[in-house]
Amino acid sequence: MTVGHDQPPKKEAWYAWPIAIAALVGLGFGLQNLWKDLFAPNPRAPESYLSFSYLLDGITVIACGGAIFLLLKAARHGKS
Repeated sequence: MTVGHDQPPKKEAWYAWPIAIAALVGLGFGLQNLWKDLFAPNPRAPESYLSFSYLLDGITVIACGGAIFLLLKAARHGKS
């Protein structure tokens, strides 16, 4: 028996690129909305709406940036 027979078959990571593209799009929208809310807020929007919008945009940016970071880290280690 050879060494290659002991290892399970390698799974293909077909999902890495769609996740990376979706994360980049989400990161772009999050940064755009954060920029818009910070420098051109709607004057008729209540302060509670702006606070919620800041929070939601921040979560979007952190989540999408984290996904991109983890995908890059996995690709660097050859796990993708």
